[in-house]
Amino acid sequence: MQEKDTLLTAAIFTAHPWKIKEIRALVGSNYIYYVRGGSSNTQNLDNEYITFNANNTGVYTANDGSQNSLTWNFTDATNTRIVWLWNLPQPVNVTWENIVYDDGAIRYTEYFTQFGVNILSSAIRIPK
Repeated sequence: MQEKDTLLTAAIFTAHPWKIKEIRALVGSNYIYYVRGGSSNTQNLDNEYITFNANNTGVYTANDGSQNSLTWNFTDATNTRIVWLWNLPQPVNVTWENIVYDDGAIRYTEYFTQFGVNILSSAIRIPK
């Protein structure tokens, strides 16, 4: 019998920062792969994480420690889609879709455009 996933609630989503466990991305025409503790990563994301606050604000912390504010919202009643505005010098709208919360991890598909480059990824985040 298949186990049902836990509904992602705002309380779960904002309980702690989320670090990447694994991500596969297409950035323009370049592939990026990262798995925590892996030896064949194409990019280091060991120190990257995102904090989502209950008041729909948050902070994106890049791997180099630099931080940018963000605002976020669930966009559907099932909490399987989030849009967040990444407050960079050129603000970026980031969409997470197909969100599943299972075994303490968030799995999702992400897409956005930054500096004219389309980015599409599939990622798993775990509590920091």
